[in-house]
Amino acid sequence: MAETDTVTDPSQAIMKNILHCFKIVAGFMGKRKAFTGPLWVQIGISNPCNHRCIMCWDHPSVVAENSPYPTEEHERYYKSYPEIDRDKGFMDLEMLRELIADLRNLGTRRIELVGRGEPTLHPKFDQVIEILKNYEFTVGMATNGSLLTPKRCEHLVRCGLDRIIVSLNAGTRNIYPSIHTTEKPESFDKIVENIKILDKIKHQMGKNIPLMALSFVISRINWNEGLKMIDRAGEAGANRIIFKYVTSYPNIEYLELTDEEKRDFSKQTTAFIRRAKRYGMDIKLEPPIGDETADIKLSHQKNKTIYSRIPCYIGWYFTLVTAEGSVIPCCQCMIKMGDLKHQRFTDIWYSDRYDDFREKMKRFPEHYNALRNCACDQCEFEKINTTIYNKLHFYSPLHLHNAQSELSFFQLLRMIMQGQEARGSKTFRRRLTSSRG
Repeated sequence: MAETDTVTDPSQAIMKNILHCFKIVAGFMGKRKAFTGPLWVQIGISNPCNHRCIMCWDHPSVVAENSPYPTEEHERYYKSYPEIDRDKGFMDLEMLRELIADLRNLGTRRIELVGRGEPTLHPKFDQVIEILKNYEFTVGMATNGSLLTPKRCEHLVRCGLDRIIVSLNAGTRNIYPSIHTTEKPESFDKIVENIKILDKIKHQMGKNIPLMALSFVISRINWNEGLKMIDRAGEAGANRIIFKYVTSYPNIEYLELTDEEKRDFSKQTTAFIRRAKRYGMDIKLEPPIGDETADIKLSHQKNKTIYSRIPCYIGWYFTLVTAEGSVIPCCQCMIKMGDLKHQRFTDIWYSDRYDDFREKMKRFPEHYNALRNCACDQCEFEKINTTIYNKLHFYSPLHLHNAQSELSFFQLLRMIMQGQEARGSKTFRRRLTSSRG
Protein backbone atom coordinates (compact mmCIF):
# COMPACT_ATOMS: atom_id res chain seq x y z
CA MET A 1 0.00 0.00 0.00
CA ALA A 2 1.19 3.53 -0.73
CA GLU A 3 1.31 5.01 2.75
CA THR A 4 1.59 2.11 5.17
CA ASP A 5 1.23 -1.64 5.41
CA THR A 6 -1.42 -2.02 8.10
CA VAL A 7 -3.66 -4.74 6.70
CA THR A 8 -4.68 -7.04 9.55
CA ASP A 9 -6.71 -10.21 9.92
CA PRO A 10 -10.37 -9.28 10.61
CA SER A 11 -10.45 -11.30 13.84
CA GLN A 12 -7.28 -9.57 15.02
CA ALA A 13 -8.80 -6.17 14.21
CA ILE A 14 -11.93 -7.01 16.25
CA MET A 15 -9.82 -8.11 19.23
CA LYS A 16 -7.76 -4.90 19.03
CA ASN A 17 -10.95 -2.82 18.97
CA ILE A 18 -12.34 -4.68 21.99
CA LEU A 19 -9.08 -4.20 23.89
CA HIS A 20 -9.12 -0.52 22.94
CA CYS A 21 -12.65 -0.17 24.36
CA PHE A 22 -11.69 -1.91 27.60
CA LYS A 23 -8.79 0.52 28.05
CA ILE A 24 -11.12 3.47 27.49
CA VAL A 25 -13.53 2.09 30.10
CA ALA A 26 -10.60 1.74 32.50
CA GLY A 27 -9.98 5.45 31.95
CA PHE A 28 -13.64 6.22 32.73
CA MET A 29 -13.30 4.41 36.04
CA GLY A 30 -10.22 6.37 37.06
CA LYS A 31 -9.82 10.06 37.78
CA ARG A 32 -7.54 11.63 35.17
CA LYS A 33 -5.43 9.19 33.16
CA ALA A 34 -6.06 7.86 29.66
CA PHE A 35 -4.71 4.39 28.87
CA THR A 36 -5.33 4.48 25.13
CA GLY A 37 -6.40 6.87 22.36
CA PRO A 38 -9.84 8.36 21.67
CA LEU A 39 -12.62 6.40 19.96
CA TRP A 40 -12.89 8.98 17.22
CA VAL A 41 -11.36 12.28 16.15
CA GLN A 42 -12.60 15.24 14.16
CA ILE A 43 -9.91 16.71 11.90
CA GLY A 44 -10.34 20.06 10.20
CA ILE A 45 -8.04 20.00 7.19
CA SER A 46 -9.27 23.36 5.84
CA ASN A 47 -10.06 26.71 7.47
CA PRO A 48 -11.42 28.63 4.44
CA CYS A 49 -14.82 28.11 2.85
CA ASN A 50 -16.17 29.02 -0.58
CA HIS A 51 -19.71 29.64 0.78
CA ARG A 52 -21.07 32.26 3.16
CA CYS A 53 -24.08 30.85 4.96
CA ILE A 54 -26.32 32.98 7.12
CA MET A 55 -26.09 30.68 10.16
CA CYS A 56 -22.31 30.12 10.08
CA TRP A 57 -20.15 31.95 12.60
CA ASP A 58 -16.84 30.64 11.22
CA HIS A 59 -17.46 32.48 7.94
CA PRO A 60 -20.26 34.91 8.79
CA SER A 61 -22.27 36.62 6.09
CA VAL A 62 -24.30 39.00 8.24
CA VAL A 63 -22.20 39.53 11.37
CA ALA A 64 -20.47 42.89 11.72
CA GLU A 65 -16.68 42.79 11.30
CA ASN A 66 -16.10 44.19 14.77
CA SER A 67 -18.25 41.46 16.33
CA PRO A 68 -17.55 38.19 14.49
CA TYR A 69 -17.95 35.90 17.49
CA PRO A 70 -21.13 34.15 18.62
CA THR A 71 -20.11 34.05 22.29
CA GLU A 72 -17.60 35.58 24.66
CA GLU A 73 -15.97 32.15 24.97
CA HIS A 74 -15.22 32.03 21.25
CA GLU A 75 -13.93 35.61 21.27
CA ARG A 76 -11.56 34.87 24.15
CA TYR A 77 -10.36 31.74 22.37
CA TYR A 78 -9.51 33.38 19.05
CA LYS A 79 -7.90 36.41 20.67
CA SER A 80 -5.81 34.08 22.82
CA TYR A 81 -4.60 32.20 19.75
CA PRO A 82 -4.14 34.81 16.98
CA GLU A 83 -2.32 32.28 14.78
CA ILE A 84 -5.72 30.81 13.91
CA ASP A 85 -6.99 32.49 10.76
CA ARG A 86 -10.48 31.35 9.87
CA ASP A 87 -10.09 32.46 6.26
CA LYS A 88 -6.71 30.89 5.52
CA GLY A 89 -4.80 27.76 6.23
CA PHE A 90 -4.80 24.10 5.24
CA MET A 91 -3.38 21.23 7.25
CA ASP A 92 0.12 20.30 6.16
CA LEU A 93 0.27 16.74 4.81
CA GLU A 94 3.30 15.86 6.90
CA MET A 95 1.45 17.02 10.02
CA LEU A 96 -1.52 14.89 8.97
CA ARG A 97 0.66 11.82 8.43
CA GLU A 98 2.25 12.18 11.87
CA LEU A 99 -1.15 12.74 13.48
CA ILE A 100 -2.84 9.70 11.97
CA ALA A 101 0.20 7.50 12.60
CA ASP A 102 -0.08 8.45 16.29
CA LEU A 103 -3.85 7.87 16.28
CA ARG A 104 -3.42 4.48 14.64
CA ASN A 105 -0.87 3.43 17.26
CA LEU A 106 -3.20 4.71 20.02
CA GLY A 107 -6.05 2.49 18.79
CA THR A 108 -8.28 5.11 17.16
CA ARG A 109 -10.09 3.82 14.08
CA ARG A 110 -12.62 6.54 13.19
CA ILE A 111 -11.92 9.99 11.73
CA GLU A 112 -14.38 12.67 10.68
CA LEU A 113 -13.21 15.46 8.34
CA VAL A 114 -15.16 18.27 9.99
CA GLY A 115 -13.68 21.69 10.65
CA ARG A 116 -14.05 25.42 10.24
CA GLY A 117 -14.01 25.34 6.46
CA GLU A 118 -14.81 23.30 3.37
CA PRO A 119 -12.55 20.19 3.30
CA THR A 120 -12.64 19.80 -0.50
CA LEU A 121 -10.88 23.16 -0.83
CA HIS A 122 -7.70 21.55 0.50
CA PRO A 123 -5.28 21.55 -2.47
CA LYS A 124 -4.44 17.88 -1.80
CA PHE A 125 -7.87 16.73 -0.64
CA ASP A 126 -7.90 13.59 -2.79
CA GLN A 127 -4.53 12.57 -1.36
CA VAL A 128 -5.83 13.18 2.17
CA ILE A 129 -8.60 10.62 1.61
CA GLU A 130 -6.09 8.12 0.19
CA ILE A 131 -3.81 8.50 3.21
CA LEU A 132 -6.63 8.03 5.72
CA LYS A 133 -8.06 4.98 3.97
CA ASN A 134 -4.63 3.40 3.49
CA TYR A 135 -4.31 3.55 7.27
CA GLU A 136 -7.63 1.65 7.39
CA PHE A 137 -9.59 4.33 9.28
CA THR A 138 -13.35 4.57 9.09
CA VAL A 139 -13.64 8.00 7.44
CA GLY A 140 -16.53 10.43 7.23
CA MET A 141 -16.69 14.00 5.97
CA ALA A 142 -18.98 17.02 5.90
CA THR A 143 -19.13 19.25 2.81
CA ASN A 144 -21.30 21.82 1.06
CA GLY A 145 -21.13 19.60 -2.03
CA SER A 146 -20.05 22.32 -4.43
CA LEU A 147 -16.80 20.60 -5.46
CA LEU A 148 -18.11 17.05 -5.80
CA THR A 149 -17.21 16.73 -9.47
CA PRO A 150 -17.81 13.39 -11.24
CA LYS A 151 -14.06 12.68 -11.12
CA ARG A 152 -13.92 13.39 -7.40
CA CYS A 153 -17.04 11.31 -6.73
CA GLU A 154 -15.44 8.37 -8.52
CA HIS A 155 -12.26 8.82 -6.46
CA LEU A 156 -14.19 8.89 -3.16
CA VAL A 157 -16.07 5.71 -4.02
CA ARG A 158 -12.94 3.95 -5.26
CA CYS A 159 -10.97 4.90 -2.12
CA GLY A 160 -13.74 3.60 0.13
CA LEU A 161 -14.89 6.75 1.91
CA ASP A 162 -17.39 5.52 4.50
CA ARG A 163 -19.76 8.47 5.04
CA ILE A 164 -20.46 11.87 3.56
CA ILE A 165 -22.77 14.59 4.87
CA VAL A 166 -23.80 17.31 2.42
CA SER A 167 -25.14 20.55 3.94
CA LEU A 168 -27.92 21.54 1.55
CA ASN A 169 -30.18 23.54 3.91
CA ALA A 170 -32.99 24.16 1.41
CA GLY A 171 -35.72 22.18 -0.29
CA THR A 172 -35.98 24.43 -3.37
CA ARG A 173 -33.56 26.25 -5.64
CA ASN A 174 -35.08 29.68 -4.94
CA ILE A 175 -34.65 29.45 -1.16
CA TYR A 176 -31.06 28.14 -1.41
CA PRO A 177 -29.39 31.55 -2.13
CA SER A 178 -31.19 33.07 0.87
CA ILE A 179 -29.17 30.71 3.07
CA HIS A 180 -25.98 30.15 1.06
CA THR A 181 -25.70 33.86 0.37
CA THR A 182 -22.84 33.70 -2.17
CA GLU A 183 -24.71 31.24 -4.37
CA LYS A 184 -27.39 31.30 -7.07
CA PRO A 185 -30.33 28.95 -7.74
CA GLU A 186 -28.17 27.21 -10.33
CA SER A 187 -25.75 26.25 -7.54
CA PHE A 188 -28.53 24.26 -5.86
CA ASP A 189 -29.22 22.39 -9.11
CA LYS A 190 -25.52 21.62 -9.55
CA ILE A 191 -25.08 20.26 -6.02
CA VAL A 192 -28.17 18.05 -6.26
CA GLU A 193 -26.84 16.74 -9.58
CA ASN A 194 -23.41 16.09 -7.98
CA ILE A 195 -25.09 14.02 -5.26
CA LYS A 196 -27.02 12.02 -7.85
CA ILE A 197 -23.76 11.36 -9.72
CA LEU A 198 -22.16 10.07 -6.53
CA ASP A 199 -25.08 7.69 -5.99
CA LYS A 200 -24.92 6.54 -9.63
CA ILE A 201 -21.18 5.84 -9.41
CA LYS A 202 -21.70 3.80 -6.23
CA HIS A 203 -24.19 1.58 -8.03
CA GLN A 204 -22.00 1.29 -11.13
CA MET A 205 -19.09 0.10 -8.99
CA GLY A 206 -21.29 -2.20 -6.92
CA LYS A 207 -20.46 -0.30 -3.70
CA ASN A 208 -22.79 0.64 -0.86
CA ILE A 209 -20.46 3.30 0.56
CA PRO A 210 -20.06 6.13 1.11
CA LEU A 211 -23.32 6.28 3.02
CA MET A 212 -24.78 9.66 2.13
CA ALA A 213 -26.71 12.07 4.33
CA LEU A 214 -28.20 15.45 3.50
CA SER A 215 -28.19 17.96 6.35
CA PHE A 216 -30.71 20.78 6.78
CA VAL A 217 -30.36 23.54 9.37
CA ILE A 218 -33.89 24.72 10.05
CA SER A 219 -34.45 28.48 10.34
CA ARG A 220 -37.31 30.91 9.75
CA ILE A 221 -36.29 31.02 6.09
CA ASN A 222 -36.78 27.33 5.30
CA TRP A 223 -38.85 25.80 8.13
CA ASN A 224 -41.88 25.20 5.88
CA GLU A 225 -39.84 23.20 3.34
CA GLY A 226 -39.43 20.03 5.41
CA LEU A 227 -41.20 17.63 3.04
CA LYS A 228 -39.54 19.21 0.00
CA MET A 229 -36.15 18.69 1.68
CA ILE A 230 -36.95 15.01 2.15
CA ASP A 231 -38.00 14.77 -1.51
CA ARG A 232 -34.71 16.32 -2.67
CA ALA A 233 -32.74 13.89 -0.51
CA GLY A 234 -34.75 10.91 -1.69
CA GLU A 235 -34.51 11.84 -5.35
CA ALA A 236 -30.74 12.28 -4.99
CA GLY A 237 -30.29 8.80 -3.52
CA ALA A 238 -29.37 9.80 0.04
CA ASN A 239 -29.36 7.19 2.80
CA ARG A 240 -30.26 9.63 5.55
CA ILE A 241 -31.68 13.09 6.11
CA ILE A 242 -30.74 15.23 9.11
CA PHE A 243 -32.80 18.06 10.61
CA LYS A 244 -31.49 20.43 13.27
CA TYR A 245 -32.53 23.88 14.45
CA VAL A 246 -30.32 26.89 13.77
CA THR A 247 -28.09 27.94 16.68
CA SER A 248 -28.67 31.61 17.33
CA TYR A 249 -25.99 34.15 18.20
CA PRO A 250 -25.75 37.97 18.11
CA ASN A 251 -26.98 39.50 14.84
CA ILE A 252 -28.77 36.39 13.59
CA GLU A 253 -31.42 36.02 16.29
CA TYR A 254 -34.05 36.68 13.62
CA LEU A 255 -33.31 33.23 12.15
CA GLU A 256 -34.52 31.33 15.20
CA LEU A 257 -38.01 29.91 14.93
CA THR A 258 -40.73 31.22 17.20
CA ASP A 259 -42.16 28.81 19.77
CA GLU A 260 -45.25 28.41 17.62
CA GLU A 261 -43.19 27.63 14.51
CA LYS A 262 -41.17 25.05 16.45
CA ARG A 263 -44.35 23.39 17.62
CA ASP A 264 -45.71 23.36 14.08
CA PHE A 265 -42.47 21.91 12.72
CA SER A 266 -42.33 19.24 15.43
CA LYS A 267 -45.96 18.26 14.69
CA GLN A 268 -44.81 17.28 11.19
CA THR A 269 -42.32 14.69 12.40
CA THR A 270 -44.73 11.79 11.78
CA ALA A 271 -45.20 12.96 8.19
CA PHE A 272 -41.42 13.40 7.84
CA ILE A 273 -40.77 9.85 9.03
CA ARG A 274 -43.40 8.45 6.68
CA ARG A 275 -42.01 10.37 3.70
CA ALA A 276 -38.42 9.32 4.46
CA LYS A 277 -39.48 5.66 4.66
CA ARG A 278 -41.06 6.00 1.23
CA TYR A 279 -37.58 6.73 -0.15
CA GLY A 280 -35.93 4.06 2.02
CA MET A 281 -34.06 6.69 4.09
CA ASP A 282 -33.28 7.05 7.77
CA ILE A 283 -34.29 10.37 9.31
CA LYS A 284 -32.33 11.94 12.14
CA LEU A 285 -33.92 14.64 14.29
CA GLU A 286 -31.49 16.65 16.41
CA PRO A 287 -32.90 17.84 19.76
CA PRO A 288 -35.09 19.68 20.47
CA ILE A 289 -37.00 18.75 17.28
CA GLY A 290 -39.81 16.42 18.24
CA ASP A 291 -38.73 16.65 21.88
CA GLU A 292 -40.87 17.84 24.74
CA THR A 293 -38.11 20.40 25.31
CA ALA A 294 -39.14 22.18 22.13
CA ASP A 295 -37.79 25.46 23.46
CA ILE A 296 -34.00 25.55 22.91
CA LYS A 297 -33.63 27.28 26.30
CA LEU A 298 -35.32 24.33 27.99
CA SER A 299 -33.03 21.99 26.07
CA HIS A 300 -30.05 23.87 27.49
CA GLN A 301 -31.56 23.66 30.96
CA LYS A 302 -31.94 19.90 30.47
CA ASN A 303 -28.18 19.63 29.89
CA LYS A 304 -27.46 21.72 32.97
CA THR A 305 -29.65 19.36 34.98
CA ILE A 306 -27.80 16.33 33.63
CA TYR A 307 -24.34 17.73 34.27
CA SER A 308 -25.24 18.85 37.76
CA ARG A 309 -25.29 15.13 38.66
CA ILE A 310 -22.98 13.23 36.33
CA PRO A 311 -19.45 13.67 34.94
CA CYS A 312 -18.41 14.24 31.35
CA TYR A 313 -16.25 11.47 29.87
CA ILE A 314 -15.37 13.19 26.60
CA GLY A 315 -11.70 13.53 27.54
CA TRP A 316 -11.31 9.79 27.02
CA TYR A 317 -13.31 9.08 23.87
CA PHE A 318 -13.11 12.15 21.59
CA THR A 319 -10.94 15.06 20.50
CA LEU A 320 -10.70 17.46 17.58
CA VAL A 321 -7.76 18.88 15.66
CA THR A 322 -7.84 22.09 13.62
CA ALA A 323 -6.10 22.82 10.32
CA GLU A 324 -3.24 24.69 11.99
CA GLY A 325 -2.69 21.84 14.46
CA SER A 326 -4.52 22.97 17.60
CA VAL A 327 -5.80 20.04 19.68
CA ILE A 328 -9.12 20.87 21.38
CA PRO A 329 -10.96 18.40 23.64
CA CYS A 330 -14.55 19.17 22.64
CA CYS A 331 -16.68 21.01 20.08
CA GLN A 332 -18.13 23.20 22.84
CA CYS A 333 -14.99 23.62 24.95
CA MET A 334 -12.61 26.25 23.61
CA ILE A 335 -9.54 25.15 25.57
CA LYS A 336 -6.34 24.38 23.68
CA MET A 337 -4.57 21.23 24.88
CA GLY A 338 -1.54 21.54 22.62
CA ASP A 339 -0.16 22.36 19.17
CA LEU A 340 0.95 19.80 16.60
CA LYS A 341 3.45 22.28 15.18
CA HIS A 342 5.56 21.74 18.28
CA GLN A 343 4.31 18.46 19.77
CA ARG A 344 3.25 15.01 18.68
CA PHE A 345 -0.38 14.11 19.31
CA THR A 346 0.58 11.24 21.62
CA ASP A 347 2.48 13.64 23.88
CA ILE A 348 -0.48 16.04 23.98
CA TRP A 349 -3.01 13.25 24.65
CA TYR A 350 -1.02 11.95 27.65
CA SER A 351 0.04 15.40 28.91
CA ASP A 352 -0.60 16.81 32.39
CA ARG A 353 -2.71 19.54 30.77
CA TYR A 354 -5.06 16.97 29.20
CA ASP A 355 -5.12 14.97 32.44
CA ASP A 356 -6.09 18.13 34.33
CA PHE A 357 -8.96 18.65 31.90
CA ARG A 358 -10.13 15.05 32.33
CA GLU A 359 -10.06 15.38 36.11
CA LYS A 360 -12.16 18.55 36.01
CA MET A 361 -14.70 16.88 33.70
CA LYS A 362 -14.77 13.75 35.87
CA ARG A 363 -15.63 16.00 38.83
CA PHE A 364 -17.96 17.98 36.62
CA PRO A 365 -20.72 18.99 39.03
CA GLU A 366 -18.31 20.93 41.22
CA HIS A 367 -16.36 22.36 38.28
CA TYR A 368 -19.27 23.30 36.01
CA ASN A 369 -19.08 27.04 36.68
CA ALA A 370 -15.28 27.02 36.61
CA LEU A 371 -15.09 25.85 32.98
CA ARG A 372 -15.88 29.28 31.59
CA ASN A 373 -14.66 28.45 28.09
CA CYS A 374 -17.09 25.56 27.74
CA ALA A 375 -20.68 25.84 26.49
CA CYS A 376 -21.82 22.62 28.16
CA ASP A 377 -25.48 23.62 28.06
CA GLN A 378 -25.20 23.15 24.27
CA CYS A 379 -23.60 19.70 24.61
CA GLU A 380 -24.31 17.17 21.84
CA PHE A 381 -22.80 14.28 23.79
CA GLU A 382 -25.11 14.28 26.80
CA LYS A 383 -26.75 11.02 25.72
CA ILE A 384 -23.39 9.24 25.43
CA ASN A 385 -22.26 10.58 28.81
CA THR A 386 -25.53 9.58 30.47
CA THR A 387 -25.30 6.10 28.97
CA ILE A 388 -21.71 5.63 30.12
CA TYR A 389 -22.56 6.80 33.63
CA ASN A 390 -25.53 4.48 33.96
CA LYS A 391 -23.61 1.49 32.56
CA LEU A 392 -20.83 2.09 35.06
CA HIS A 393 -23.37 2.67 37.87
CA PHE A 394 -25.83 -0.07 36.86
CA TYR A 395 -26.64 -0.61 40.53
CA SER A 396 -27.97 2.97 40.90
CA PRO A 397 -28.63 4.57 37.49
CA LEU A 398 -29.80 8.16 37.27
CA HIS A 399 -32.71 9.16 35.04
CA LEU A 400 -32.25 12.88 35.22
CA HIS A 401 -34.74 14.22 32.74
CA ASN A 402 -37.83 12.69 31.24
CA ALA A 403 -36.74 13.89 27.80
CA GLN A 404 -33.40 12.11 28.19
CA SER A 405 -33.47 8.53 26.96
CA GLU A 406 -30.12 6.79 27.12
CA LEU A 407 -28.62 4.50 24.51
CA SER A 408 -28.80 0.76 24.73
CA PHE A 409 -25.62 -1.21 25.20
CA PHE A 410 -25.82 -2.41 21.58
CA GLN A 411 -26.33 1.12 20.25
CA LEU A 412 -23.18 2.15 22.09
CA LEU A 413 -21.31 -0.81 20.63
CA ARG A 414 -22.41 0.12 17.09
CA MET A 415 -21.13 3.62 17.66
CA ILE A 416 -17.78 2.26 18.85
CA MET A 417 -17.26 -0.61 16.44
CA GLN A 418 -18.94 0.70 13.29
CA GLY A 419 -18.54 4.45 13.67
CA GLN A 420 -22.28 5.09 13.69
CA GLU A 421 -23.49 8.35 15.13
CA ALA A 422 -24.98 8.14 18.61
CA ARG A 423 -25.32 11.61 20.03
CA GLY A 424 -28.43 13.12 21.49
CA SER A 425 -30.45 12.77 18.30
CA LYS A 426 -33.47 10.60 17.57
CA THR A 427 -32.84 8.45 14.51
CA PHE A 428 -35.73 6.65 12.87
CA ARG A 429 -34.48 3.69 10.86
CA ARG A 430 -36.11 2.83 7.58
CA ARG A 431 -38.42 -0.16 7.79
CA LEU A 432 -39.29 -0.45 4.11
CA THR A 433 -37.12 -1.77 1.31
CA SER A 434 -35.61 1.11 -0.62
CA SER A 435 -37.39 1.86 -3.88
CA ARG A 436 -33.92 2.55 -5.32
CA GLY A 437 -33.02 -1.12 -4.96
